[in-house]
Amino acid sequence: MRQWKNTKVHLYEQYKAGTISREGYIAKIEKGKKRQEELKQIESDSQEKLENLQSALDEPELCDGELEELSVLDSFNMDKLKLLIDKVIVYGEDEIEIVWRVDDPF
Repeated sequence: MRQWKNTKVHLYEQYKAGTISREGYIAKIEKGKKRQEELKQIESDSQEKLENLQSALDEPELCDGELEELSVLDSFNMDKLKLLIDKVIVYGEDEIEIVWRVDDPF
């Protein structure tokens, strides 16, 4: 992203010197703007992933007693299941993946 500032100046100098046309200059500037937006999105996504990883590291581990209590649930309890399950990925009608918050919940 820092490189873009130098590139813009260089493109402007080329345009003023007549080595590229006005249309070529505008096209390259627009292409650069699109790339900057892509990079900003990548940066934003990466920052969000980093924050998720950091928050996951900050969450306390469940002790054996808590795991044992959770293993004998008699009814569906969303709050307790959230302690065990990080996410559920649905691949289709008959295939899912459960990503656990603990190494081995069983």
